[in-house]
Amino acid sequence: MYSQHSSTEIHNRWVSLINTALKRDILLTDRIRFRSLAIKKELVLHAWGGALLDEESLPDD
Repeated sequence: MYSQHSSTEIHNRWVSLINTALKRDILLTDRIRFRSLAIKKELVLHAWGGALLDEESLPDD
């Protein structure tokens, strides 16, 4: 009936989903591609601030 997922598999799926969402948000800040529909970088930084591992070591942009 139901399959059980290991803790590692659940963790890896979660990390993959979070990375996909972050990449999407970063992409949506592209003003050249999305023009007026692009979201502001500040909004993405505010949304993800404090949620990323080793955030201090990431580039400013």
